[in-house]
Amino acid sequence: MKKGVCFSCKAPIFWVTMVPSNRKMPVNTVPSPEGNVSIDWNVWEGIVLTKESLSFFQGPLYISHFATCPYAQAHRSN
Repeated sequence: MKKGVCFSCKAPIFWVTMVPSNRKMPVNTVPSPEGNVSIDWNVWEGIVLTKESLSFFQGPLYISHFATCPYAQAHRSN
């Protein structure tokens, strides 16, 4: 994971490597009560949690930046 800024809106983001897909995803840097992304700070990876697993998780949760960026549609592939 590395810290960066969104190319479009300039918001601060973390680039996490998703498990198990190994794909990169931008995540907002501020935890959110509506979040569904857990970041393992020991290995710099992110895991998207299901609704069922959210009730068991105890750490801070984050939101994918795609969910909050006003320019997200421009970055989606067809």
